[in-house]
Amino acid sequence: MFVHEEKLKRLNRGTRRIKSVFINAPLSTMAEGKLNMEIDRIVKEIGYRTYLPQANIPPGSDVDPLKVLKANIAAVSKSDLVLTVLVTFFENGSSQEWNDAFIR
Repeated sequence: MFVHEEKLKRLNRGTRRIKSVFINAPLSTMAEGKLNMEIDRIVKEIGYRTYLPQANIPPGSDVDPLKVLKANIAAVSKSDLVLTVLVTFFENGSSQEWNDAFIR
């Protein structure tokens, strides 16, 4: 069971209903990619729509970084909640999405 699964379930008991979740997580290793997919599965299972960048724009050397950035900014602005997986330091992408969500 995901550690904060109960907290996510309780979020919709207030006046503002959360429908979509942007999953902001590092993707430097295969293990991180697997963890991100597991988090995505759990959040969907609870009943939320998710946007997981690695699933929507698969990583690869031929992907335009500007396209990824624009897609992530658009997805953050459409999301009701940004779920951020924190590591010992922010990676460039993770900190950018977190910052965009915070200033909105």
